[in-house]
Amino acid sequence: MEPRPRKRSPATFRRKRSALAWFVLCLLILGAAGWGFRQFVIQFNFESYTDSSAPLAPFLPADGYAESSYPPRADPYLSTPTPQPLLAPTPIPIERLAMLNPRLQMPSNANVVYCGLISCASSSADNNLVLCARGWGYLEGLDAAKSKVYLVVSTLYGDTHRFYLATREAGSTNIIHDPKTGTNLDQADFSAYIRIESTYIESDYRLGVMVVNQDGKNQTQGYARLDPQYNFTVQAGRITALGGVSVS
Repeated sequence: MEPRPRKRSPATFRRKRSALAWFVLCLLILGAAGWGFRQFVIQFNFESYTDSSAPLAPFLPADGYAESSYPPRADPYLSTPTPQPLLAPTPIPIERLAMLNPRLQMPSNANVVYCGLISCASSSADNNLVLCARGWGYLEGLDAAKSKVYLVVSTLYGDTHRFYLATREAGSTNIIHDPKTGTNLDQADFSAYIRIESTYIESDYRLGVMVVNQDGKNQTQGYARLDPQYNFTVQAGRITALGGVSVS
């Protein structure tokens, strides 16, 4: 048997009608108050409270503001920073110097070498006895991770050559090489610190890059000469010029 719906008493309907009437009355009162305030603002005369001859620009004295004769006060809650000395150049540690390989010779084949330098300078902290170079070098189509890079110092006319083993510094140049030219090319980045020994005669020298790739029993070599801007001059046992510019 279904339950009968509850019937609402007449008192319930009267209470709802009364609440709705009060709600409408409050809305009417708020609307009337808002309309009255708007009319007041529109009709209010502000001119009696302002100077009509006053300029719109901010006030500035004709002769400007005089500079204060009082020194600025230091904030007592802020400590005075201690001046820090400039860091002086430091000598290159001996363990970072590139090792000379006297057994290497110039390759007879002409394998393509991709190479370059991002920096080349003499170390003033070492009395210009050390040449500092950073760059990259790899053989076309081969794995750079299986290669060794040598920075080659040659006399200007190629009479003698010195082969210095560079230190691999993967990704140090931030250069993205064409992946079609080889593999693991981030491993091609290197640095080399070459000390000018007493065997260097007073002369002009040029730089080159030699790459030796060892894949099992197969060894591939390649050499490329670097730009003349990296040529340097040795006098009195130290570097005196780099790229035609004197160094001190």
